[in-house]
Amino acid sequence: MPCQWNTARECQFAVHDGELLEHDGRFYCLFHLPLDNDNKLDPNEFSIQFNEALAPGIGLRDFSGVAFPGHATHGMVATYRVDVEAVFQNCTFGRFATST
Repeated sequence: MPCQWNTARECQFAVHDGELLEHDGRFYCLFHLPLDNDNKLDPNEFSIQFNEALAPGIGLRDFSGVAFPGHATHGMVATYRVDVEAVFQNCTFGRFATST
């Protein structure tokens, strides 16, 4: 079963069925899980996966529809730094998230 983030296009991330997270009867990959989720989204896991998606040599990165959590951890603000060509169409940034 693919990530169900958008009915008009497929999820751009390679995700196995066992990695999908359920929210309101639909299944999402870590990147497209709505920010209002009741699931316990681990901000560290999101950060690790996001950094892997930024690995060198991949080319243009498509982060369309990604929901960037803005978890404050130990008084820190979630910050995402991207130094590559990337698409951020229809993204959502959590309350404490910043981008540079």
